[in-house]
Amino acid sequence: MLDIGTEAIKAVLFTLTSDGVIVQGLSREVHNAGDIQKGAVTDFAGIITTAQRAAAHAEKEAQMKTGEIIVVLGSDFLNALPVTFQERRVNPELKINEAELKNTFHKIYIQSLEKLRAHSLQEGSHIAEDVKIVDAYIQDIKIDGYDVGNPLGLEGKVIGFNVFYSFFSTALEDVITHLAGALGQPIHQVYAPSFSVSAVIRKDMYPLADFITIDIGGASTELALTRKGMVTGIKNFELGGRTITQRIASELGIGFWEAEEIKRTYTAGRLSSSVLKKIKDFIQRDVDLWQSGLDFALREISFLNILPSDVFIYGGASAFLDFRDILSRTEWYQSLPFSGKPIIRFLDRRFVKGITFLGQEGKNVPRPDIVSFATCRIVKERMDRSHLQDIFERIIRVVET
Repeated sequence: MLDIGTEAIKAVLFTLTSDGVIVQGLSREVHNAGDIQKGAVTDFAGIITTAQRAAAHAEKEAQMKTGEIIVVLGSDFLNALPVTFQERRVNPELKINEAELKNTFHKIYIQSLEKLRAHSLQEGSHIAEDVKIVDAYIQDIKIDGYDVGNPLGLEGKVIGFNVFYSFFSTALEDVITHLAGALGQPIHQVYAPSFSVSAVIRKDMYPLADFITIDIGGASTELALTRKGMVTGIKNFELGGRTITQRIASELGIGFWEAEEIKRTYTAGRLSSSVLKKIKDFIQRDVDLWQSGLDFALREISFLNILPSDVFIYGGASAFLDFRDILSRTEWYQSLPFSGKPIIRFLDRRFVKGITFLGQEGKNVPRPDIVSFATCRIVKERMDRSHLQDIFERIIRVVET
């Protein structure tokens, strides 16, 4: 599996067993300077080269070859959106058969595509006319407002579906195709981090509960709202840990990686009080902007409803001192639609159950690195897909071919 972020590409070579996931090899390769600028890819060839290097190192550590490739893309590359579809049936007394279901799935795809394009325009993306769906997961099925696992053979007036989509531009699809060619293996699936992490939380910690996840990455921060076991809202804004690093580099006149090390030292509290104050002063505006972005995103995904109090934080920049300070204050949430003080939990890879590391590999993994292992779990759990999911995915593949 390749987890492609704005700072680095992480490769995890894993095998599936009846008991869980066994991690055989790990690698983390930092992007070459200039390959990604402000969260956007500027050198696709460089990204592919870095991915090849990461995969090769993981294979060397595992002493085995990759069979197929799973790709994880963050919000800087991949869009995600849950879409709800409802249709009043012409003959509600007739039992739903597979032919009707296929027709309904085709309508869902057509209507969803328009919503995905509209979402892309609203978010300022340029992919509105060439949306490529890479994952369409049925989260919920209802008949006349009641949850059902399988609508086949049932009667009812109104059938409804909630589908979580992950999608990107056809330009990025070309990159994924070239990546598969360079690695000599097919790309089996592409996943969004917010979906993988939310699914693991739902299954292991809070089944059917309501909660919020906040992924603080290098170039952006993404929020996902889960209600009754479904991801119902996604929102991101372009501020993350890289923003702080670039500010430090600019103010001190130093290189990016030197600034990154200073940021880590600052977070660890290993600077003198005078230097700490100096850095805090010139990053304060960026920190305030991050808080404003967080507040706006939370209001957007609330849909004017009360927000759940369980908030899970993860991502490479989630350890940054000033971001954590904001979330620990009382005043940050008081103007937001929470029913009470949010319960903040910082997630790391230890929260993902069913992962076994061979040898010493697990000791070399940074604890905040939860996304890769959450995705490994989701790959295993989605191997046994439902018949309905298979039908829906086949229809999408046929229409998009």
